[in-house]
Amino acid sequence: METRTLIHIKEFCDSHGVEHTYIMRLKEFGLIDLEKEEYLELEMLPRVEKILRFNHDLDINLEGIQVILDLLERMERRDQQIRSLQNRLRIYE
Repeated sequence: METRTLIHIKEFCDSHGVEHTYIMRLKEFGLIDLEKEEYLELEMLPRVEKILRFNHDLDINLEGIQVILDLLERMERRDQQIRSLQNRLRIYE
């Protein structure tokens, strides 16, 4: 059985200085997933913190953040494909 570390939304909000409703907006917008409507998985923290930086520090709206995150995920997939192809090509060197 897999063990997952969960963080209560209240703890996250208190430590990052954001309102509970902000996290709920992120969920409703589809930018993050919550467990049992009150918990963030530990693996989700970097994504949520990135969203906070985009929104608060760079003043990017949620629509813009969604586009940026999609593009970053596509770039990561492309990078993985390139690394995989490079590894396959090394066989023939």
